[in-house]
This record gives sequence, structure tokens and C-alpha cells, in this order.
Amino acid sequence: MDIHYTRQKLFGAVYALATSPATIQLRLAYAFQGIIASRLSEKSFPDDLVDDWSLIHQSLTSAGPILDKAGRLFVGSIENTIRQFSDEQCSDICAKIVELYASLVRKEAAL
Repeated sequence: MDIHYTRQKLFGAVYALATSPATIQLRLAYAFQGIIASRLSEKSFPDDLVDDWSLIHQSLTSAGPILDKAGRLFVGSIENTIRQFSDEQCSDICAKIVELYASLVRKEAAL
């Protein structure tokens, strides 16, 4: 685990959530897709933050992908899940991402 790398990638997500003019659903999808593209996983987090990460990940991928008739990806699991959320649900998950980032910053500062 490289706490500096993980913090940097979470900062990108928090920045996207805070600065994009898009809808909250699109901001959340963009931010989380950036995290996934960074290859963050449970192993990227200190033990006491793994459950927080897992909750966010599960919340944003729970609906699964939509495949076309040929079995090819039509809509990814993140987009399919988020488009079913209300603004309030998206806001709650955004807050969890920010809280996870803040916890990681505090841990990094204590090193």
C-alpha cells in the first residue's frame, strides 16, 4: 500500500466532485471511474479504512453491467448503478468519498 498514491488519486475524485458543472450523478460517475482507472482496491487502503472503501465500491457497482444481446458490454456497472440513484443518494456517497479522503489525509500526516 502506498498511502501517498492512494491519497493523490482520491484527491482527484474529490476535486472532480467539487468542481465539475455536471449533474451530481455525472460528477459521481466521473470521480469513481477515475478511482477505478487508478486501480485502487482494498489493498490500497490502511486496514481501518478498507470497510469504508468497500462500502463505497459496493454502493457504486451494485446494479452490475448491462450487456447487449451478443453479451458485449452496453452499460457499465458504475453508470448503470448511479443512474438509478436520487440526488440525495449520490450526495450521501459523495460525502463518504470526501470522508474517506479526509481520513487518509489524517493518516498520511501522522506518518
